Amino acid sequence: MQHGMSLRQADILEYYLRATEGVTDVKVYDRTGDAVIFFSCDRAVIIAALGRFSYEKAEALAPENTGRELSRQFEDRLTFLVLRRAALKLFVPVSLHAVIAAVKSVKYIWRGVRALLGGRLQVETLDATAIAVSLARGDFDTASSVMFPLNIGEILEEWTHKKSVDDLARTMSLQTDKVWLRVESPRLPEDSPLSGRSSDCELSDSES
Repeated sequence: MQHGMSLRQADILEYYLRATEGVTDVKVYDRTGDAVIFFSCDRAVIIAALGRFSYEKAEALAPENTGRELSRQFEDRLTFLVLRRAALKLFVPVSLHAVIAAVKSVKYIWRGVRALLGGRLQVETLDATAIAVSLARGDFDTASSVMFPLNIGEILEEWTHKKSVDDLARTMSLQTDKVWLRVESPRLPEDSPLSGRSSDCELSDSES
């Protein structure tokens, strides 16, 4: 396999392999250019299919939106968040930790206050209380430790929502070039592409 591939190339390879007879499951890793293939047929069939593979010829098999790019975006955000926290703890002076924690806490404390003003006692209120008390005591490490998993939870919640919407959209989309049109009456305009056909259900291009 190649040493690396784009997200689009990974999608094309995955859908090509999934369309190969005898393949039961496929996992394509675009970062390393590897593919893990689960199959129930003879190994020679898979080798022959890989030998015939071409991105140009197989491109039509992969839909435009597969969700891989969306997952990659959130993977990168989570990775950046973890690396940033590690870098702050290792290289940023302790005196700056207080400033950073105070700035980050504004968002969470405001959410808690807003919930109280609305007459609701929610999780946001408890989070804001824990953060505010830690800051008041000068325990900035604890405040940062509380906000860090909250930040991760927000990213995961956003990713779950967007992925669910994306999966639903792809599930409901019609992956076909032709549709059946039910005709109520055999009488059609003379210029109709279906004129002259006698069946009640006529095959027509979806673009027409």
